[in-house]
Amino acid sequence: MCRSMLALLMFSCLTIGCIGLSGCNNKTASTKQETKTTTPGGTTTVTIEKQVEKTGDNPPAVRP
Repeated sequence: MCRSMLALLMFSCLTIGCIGLSGCNNKTASTKQETKTTTPGGTTTVTIEKQVEKTGDNPPAVRP
């Protein structure tokens, strides 16, 4: 009985740890550019957001 409870506790801790660590890998870098244009008819805001697809020693330049 004690051995099965210990095994269940260890399995639960391992499962929770794996689920917690799997969510940390979803971070990506991005750039965001906002342009506001004012005309007699009103104001327009254009937002451009780009994701960085490659990282490392020599990543390409990100241009919005």
